[in-house]
Amino acid sequence: MRRAMLGLITVGSFLLGSAALTCEECDDDEGQVHPAVPAQTFDLQVTAAGFLPKEIRVKAGAPVKLRVTRKVESKCATDFTVKDLTVKIPLPLELTVEVEFTPTRKGKVTFTCAVDKVAGTLIVE
Repeated sequence: MRRAMLGLITVGSFLLGSAALTCEECDDDEGQVHPAVPAQTFDLQVTAAGFLPKEIRVKAGAPVKLRVTRKVESKCATDFTVKDLTVKIPLPLELTVEVEFTPTRKGKVTFTCAVDKVAGTLIVE
């Protein structure tokens, strides 16, 4: 099986983009830089049964990395879309695409295929 990392995206309003926190962003140790929090990493597949897993739980404020691989030859599964975040990323067959972001608000975010036939949920706690 052939795997490649094709893309990396950071998305806006729902997200926070820095890898380290400075004193301006936290309440302690004025002027110090704090190390980045490790990413919550999940493998996500698009199959004939839909997204697997269908639901992913993550913590708000901690980076998330989704490694998305399309396993099915289907016209609707050609993109990974998160409409709330204006994300639309091509999903080549049998290749892994990475999507990285840091959710800042709690709640549910729906991810879908190109035509909304297949969907999953990111639950931010």
